[in-house]
Amino acid sequence: KVSNGGTGTFPFTVTGATIASDSVTTTASGSALTSATLHVGTAGTAITVSETVPAGWRATTASCTDTNSAVSGNTNPVNAALSGYPVAAGGTASITIPAANARLNADITCTFTNERLATLTIRKVQTNGAPAFTFNATGTGLPASFTLNPTGSGGTAQQTFSNLTPGASYSVTEIV
Repeated sequence: KVSNGGTGTFPFTVTGATIASDSVTTTASGSALTSATLHVGTAGTAITVSETVPAGWRATTASCTDTNSAVSGNTNPVNAALSGYPVAAGGTASITIPAANARLNADITCTFTNERLATLTIRKVQTNGAPAFTFNATGTGLPASFTLNPTGSGGTAQQTFSNLTPGASYSVTEIV
């Protein structure tokens, strides 16, 4: 498990292996962490590993390799089928190891990578008693315009936009 941009707890379910569910809590952004070892339930049976993507995250990739491919005969990366990446918060990110790769002596490691979604906060401090301030915005997840209404001289108002794509381009301009 790799979590970029933060740490968190990520729940998994598994079919075709000896453990039906697991949860991994990352402790450092960008560092791989290994879950419990899962064993093939029956050789020649497909294995599906699924993650329910937590709020504030999105699943970006998943891949599987067989560290014992010289003995098992698997090629790397293991020909696993991905399902609908990237996957938004609340969705299910899955990877299926085909039955042909669930072999005796295989030592398959699947790595799921998630990315913490960004938050953008616009804060306006009022100094002249104006009643409202209008802003134009561009970027996926932002409204075309919004208004902040600080109260009283020295008052503040803010608007927070959550679940934004890290690294994407956003622009906010105050209309004066």
